[in-house]
Amino acid sequence: MPKRKLTSLPQALAEHFSLPEDVVSGAILVTMVGNCGLRIENHRGIMQFTDCCLLLKGKHKNLRITGKRLIIRQFTAEILEISGMIESVSFEMGGRK
Repeated sequence: MPKRKLTSLPQALAEHFSLPEDVVSGAILVTMVGNCGLRIENHRGIMQFTDCCLLLKGKHKNLRITGKRLIIRQFTAEILEISGMIESVSFEMGGRK
């Protein structure tokens, strides 16, 4: 009997239904426009916001954006868009708390 490769349920569903794995797994999706704009999908809310730092809660990890003159342009349950001079984007342990 051939051995079957073990995969996670989200990965198996993504493959079976031809869906992007980030959609099924709930991972944060970041689209960056140069260093002046970001679009973030699949976030779980804002944990901290100032004009130089934004910390977003994710399902598995949190997302920290640092920069200058950061402004929230759009905020919905699914999408967050910010503008300003973005200096760094990093993931931190967290999520699911």
